[in-house]
Amino acid sequence: GEFYKLSKTAESLIPYITNKKSILPVVLIAIRKENKFFLYKRKKRPFEGKLSLPGGRLLIKENIPEAAKRIMGEKFNIRIQFKSINSVSLEHVKQGKEKIHSFLLILTTATSDDKIEYLDVDKNKKEIISSDYELLKNYLNKEIKIHTLLTKN
Repeated sequence: GEFYKLSKTAESLIPYITNKKSILPVVLIAIRKENKFFLYKRKKRPFEGKLSLPGGRLLIKENIPEAAKRIMGEKFNIRIQFKSINSVSLEHVKQGKEKIHSFLLILTTATSDDKIEYLDVDKNKKEIISSDYELLKNYLNKEIKIHTLLTKN
Protein backbone atom coordinates (compact mmCIF):
# COMPACT_ATOMS: atom_id res chain seq x y z
CA GLY A 1 0.00 0.00 0.00
CA GLU A 2 1.13 3.50 0.79
CA PHE A 3 2.78 2.66 4.10
CA TYR A 4 6.06 1.08 5.04
CA LYS A 5 7.93 0.25 8.20
CA LEU A 6 11.70 0.04 8.38
CA SER A 7 14.02 -1.31 11.02
CA LYS A 8 16.40 1.17 12.68
CA THR A 9 19.27 -0.01 10.48
CA ALA A 10 17.18 0.39 7.31
CA GLU A 11 16.08 3.97 8.15
CA SER A 12 19.09 5.26 6.22
CA LEU A 13 17.30 4.10 3.04
CA ILE A 14 14.40 6.56 3.47
CA PRO A 15 15.83 9.20 1.08
CA TYR A 16 16.19 6.53 -1.63
CA ILE A 17 12.70 5.00 -1.51
CA THR A 18 11.33 7.04 -4.38
CA ASN A 19 11.18 7.20 -8.16
CA LYS A 20 12.30 10.82 -8.03
CA LYS A 21 15.88 11.65 -8.94
CA SER A 22 17.65 14.11 -6.68
CA ILE A 23 20.44 16.62 -7.03
CA LEU A 24 23.96 15.37 -6.32
CA PRO A 25 25.99 17.52 -3.89
CA VAL A 26 29.57 17.83 -5.19
CA VAL A 27 32.52 19.38 -3.35
CA LEU A 28 34.97 21.10 -5.73
CA ILE A 29 38.45 21.97 -4.49
CA ALA A 30 40.41 24.89 -5.95
CA ILE A 31 44.13 24.72 -5.19
CA ARG A 32 45.96 27.78 -6.51
CA LYS A 33 49.57 28.75 -6.99
CA GLU A 34 49.76 32.35 -8.18
CA ASN A 35 47.35 32.45 -11.16
CA LYS A 36 47.48 28.73 -11.89
CA PHE A 37 45.31 25.91 -10.55
CA PHE A 38 45.39 22.16 -10.09
CA LEU A 39 43.10 20.74 -12.79
CA TYR A 40 42.80 17.22 -14.14
CA LYS A 41 41.37 15.61 -17.27
CA ARG A 42 38.07 13.82 -16.54
CA LYS A 43 37.91 10.14 -17.50
CA LYS A 44 34.14 9.71 -17.17
CA ARG A 45 30.88 11.38 -18.14
CA PRO A 46 29.66 13.99 -17.90
CA PHE A 47 32.45 16.15 -19.33
CA GLU A 48 34.73 13.23 -20.21
CA GLY A 49 38.02 14.53 -21.59
CA LYS A 50 37.54 18.06 -20.21
CA LEU A 51 39.81 19.72 -17.65
CA SER A 52 38.09 19.91 -14.29
CA LEU A 53 38.51 21.07 -10.76
CA PRO A 54 39.03 18.05 -8.51
CA GLY A 55 35.83 17.11 -6.76
CA GLY A 56 33.52 14.41 -5.57
CA ARG A 57 30.34 13.59 -3.69
CA LEU A 58 29.65 14.88 -0.23
CA LEU A 59 29.04 11.72 1.77
CA ILE A 60 26.63 11.20 4.64
CA LYS A 61 28.24 11.85 8.04
CA GLU A 62 31.08 14.07 6.75
CA ASN A 63 31.40 17.82 6.77
CA ILE A 64 32.71 19.83 3.82
CA PRO A 65 36.36 20.16 4.99
CA GLU A 66 36.43 16.40 5.67
CA ALA A 67 35.01 15.72 2.20
CA ALA A 68 37.61 17.94 0.52
CA LYS A 69 40.46 16.20 2.35
CA ARG A 70 39.06 12.73 1.59
CA ILE A 71 38.50 13.49 -2.10
CA MET A 72 42.01 14.87 -2.62
CA GLY A 73 43.59 11.98 -0.71
CA GLU A 74 41.60 9.16 -2.32
CA LYS A 75 41.53 10.43 -5.90
CA PHE A 76 44.87 12.22 -6.21
CA ASN A 77 47.00 11.18 -3.21
CA ILE A 78 47.35 14.88 -2.34
CA ARG A 79 47.23 16.22 1.22
CA ILE A 80 45.51 19.58 1.59
CA GLN A 81 44.91 22.24 4.18
CA PHE A 82 41.29 23.33 3.89
CA LYS A 83 40.81 27.12 3.69
CA SER A 84 37.20 28.09 3.00
CA ILE A 85 33.87 27.53 1.33
CA ASN A 86 33.56 30.07 -1.45
CA SER A 87 30.20 29.46 -3.10
CA VAL A 88 27.29 27.11 -3.57
CA SER A 89 25.79 26.90 -7.07
CA LEU A 90 23.08 24.85 -8.70
CA GLU A 91 24.28 23.46 -12.04
CA HIS A 92 21.97 21.93 -14.64
CA VAL A 93 23.70 20.03 -17.44
CA LYS A 94 21.75 20.15 -20.68
CA GLN A 95 21.80 17.89 -23.70
CA GLY A 96 19.95 19.70 -26.42
CA LYS A 97 16.95 21.24 -24.66
CA GLU A 98 16.74 18.57 -21.95
CA LYS A 99 18.34 18.87 -18.50
CA ILE A 100 20.05 15.54 -17.92
CA HIS A 101 21.95 16.16 -14.66
CA SER A 102 21.72 18.51 -11.70
CA PHE A 103 24.54 19.17 -9.26
CA LEU A 104 24.85 21.30 -6.15
CA LEU A 105 28.42 22.59 -6.58
CA ILE A 106 30.16 23.53 -3.35
CA LEU A 107 33.30 25.45 -4.30
CA THR A 108 36.06 25.32 -1.71
CA THR A 109 39.65 26.50 -1.59
CA ALA A 110 42.62 24.71 -0.11
CA THR A 111 46.40 24.75 -0.12
CA SER A 112 48.90 21.95 -0.40
CA ASP A 113 52.61 21.50 0.20
CA ASP A 114 52.64 18.43 -2.07
CA LYS A 115 54.24 18.57 -5.49
CA ILE A 116 51.40 19.41 -7.89
CA GLU A 117 51.27 20.44 -11.52
CA TYR A 118 49.34 23.70 -11.91
CA LEU A 119 47.74 24.91 -15.15
CA ASP A 120 47.05 28.39 -16.45
CA VAL A 121 43.26 28.72 -16.53
CA ASP A 122 43.12 31.42 -19.22
CA LYS A 123 45.43 29.52 -21.59
CA ASN A 124 43.32 26.37 -21.17
CA LYS A 125 39.86 28.00 -21.11
CA LYS A 126 38.46 25.99 -24.07
CA GLU A 127 39.47 22.69 -22.43
CA ILE A 128 37.95 23.45 -18.99
CA ILE A 129 34.36 22.61 -18.04
CA SER A 130 32.56 25.92 -18.51
CA SER A 131 31.00 25.93 -15.02
CA ASP A 132 34.39 25.26 -13.41
CA TYR A 133 35.90 28.13 -15.38
CA GLU A 134 33.09 30.45 -14.29
CA LEU A 135 33.52 29.44 -10.65
CA LEU A 136 37.27 30.08 -10.78
CA LYS A 137 36.85 33.47 -12.42
CA ASN A 138 33.91 34.80 -10.40
CA TYR A 139 33.64 33.11 -6.99
CA LEU A 140 37.09 32.46 -5.52
CA ASN A 141 37.31 35.77 -3.68
CA LYS A 142 34.07 35.19 -1.80
CA GLU A 143 33.60 33.22 1.39
CA ILE A 144 30.39 31.80 2.79
CA LYS A 145 29.44 29.75 5.82
CA ILE A 146 27.45 26.55 5.67
CA HIS A 147 26.26 25.57 9.10
CA THR A 148 26.18 21.94 10.16
CA LEU A 149 23.17 21.19 12.32
CA LEU A 150 23.28 18.20 14.64
CA THR A 151 19.77 17.03 15.41
CA LYS A 152 18.83 14.37 17.94
CA ASN A 153 16.24 11.83 16.90
